Amino acid sequence: MKESVLQYVWQHKLFVQHGLISTAGQKVKVIDVGKLNTDGGPDFFNAKVQIGSTIWAGNVEVHVNASDWYRHGHDADEAYDSVILHVVYRADREVLVQGKRMLPQLELRFPELLEQRFEELVYSRKWLACSDHLHKVPSVLWTSWKNALLYERLMHKVNDSKGLLLQSNFYFEEVFFKVLARSFGFSINGPAFDALAASLPWQVIMKNRNSQQQLEALLMGQSGLLFKAYRHHPDDVYLQQLIGEYRQQQRKFGLIPIPASLWKWLRLRPENFPELRIAQLAALLSCNRHLFCDLMENVRVEAWRKVLEKSELSEYWQHHFQAGKYTSKKVQRPGSDSLTGLIINAVIPVAFAYADYKGDFELKETIVVMMEQLPPENNRIIRNWNDTGVKVESAADTQALIQLYRNYCEPKKCLRCRVGHAVLTLG
Repeated sequence: MKESVLQYVWQHKLFVQHGLISTAGQKVKVIDVGKLNTDGGPDFFNAKVQIGSTIWAGNVEVHVNASDWYRHGHDADEAYDSVILHVVYRADREVLVQGKRMLPQLELRFPELLEQRFEELVYSRKWLACSDHLHKVPSVLWTSWKNALLYERLMHKVNDSKGLLLQSNFYFEEVFFKVLARSFGFSINGPAFDALAASLPWQVIMKNRNSQQQLEALLMGQSGLLFKAYRHHPDDVYLQQLIGEYRQQQRKFGLIPIPASLWKWLRLRPENFPELRIAQLAALLSCNRHLFCDLMENVRVEAWRKVLEKSELSEYWQHHFQAGKYTSKKVQRPGSDSLTGLIINAVIPVAFAYADYKGDFELKETIVVMMEQLPPENNRIIRNWNDTGVKVESAADTQALIQLYRNYCEPKKCLRCRVGHAVLTLG
């Protein structure tokens, strides 16, 4: 028996509520279980229970064994003096408050199936612990839960961006550049792109934004990859030009490149190699001087695609997946799937943060509707959800399901999940 299960049973009134008797033989009626406390102190605040003929209002503490009261040191903690009821699975001893008042105790009983299912979920080695029970979950519950998860994920990204906003004095163009840079790296090279963006003062980028070649030199030089490529291909004329451009910027602004060792190529397709992705980022920045403002002028999916599609790779990168390695194959600019990924992982989070900063609830609603118009993402987590039979129809669904898996399924927080609650309580 886990204490978290007992708390869950009390919070949702999943115990047998008639005929409750305290360990002292008094009738107990639960009027209000109180509010779950996630900080220090008693487990539930502002509960109301009738014990015998007296109605008590105060706090409730939950333990597996009554003796846990002393084992956890509550007898010496004034925060627990206001406890009116001790809810336990096993009353293995009496409990005194302040060494004087006998604390009423209630042994809680509930269906054994609930605990069995909880253990099945927590100790399951399946990718999704509740996969065998998902067919029992009503579709209306799925819909409401996914809506809540989508908003939770968007607000999580808003909170993640607050540090960047403070650093930039709430200049959204700079914040968008940093979030956009990470999106160009996907999960594999996202941290390296983070480091690259952090190493470059925004004013340096702005001063080089009128020249695509200068931006390539700046970004490639700061990535550490320019010097690495030049050492292997010293006769490459374009790399020589970039080296010269970068060294001027480096001296002028005191730039220090990040280690080239941060970048990864293993299991990447050539179109996702870091040098090419850096060149694509430079192309996008150079053709849109105020990129975020351009995007926010017309908040529609197709309008955003047109802004992002304006960029064109420089002649050199149209025949290179990696610096110094020519390919006869024409290298394409980011395709439809890549643009969708940028919209989902960069444009929407920063636009939602902007709407939150402005208190623009209409814009927030518009962004959520846009996510319902975008096609679903294709990654390992979503493919696994598809295998369970869960309906995935849009980016709104995929973002909600990613949030569900990473924040509830993976850490085994089944008791905080609406689907988990349904699995535990449905027949």
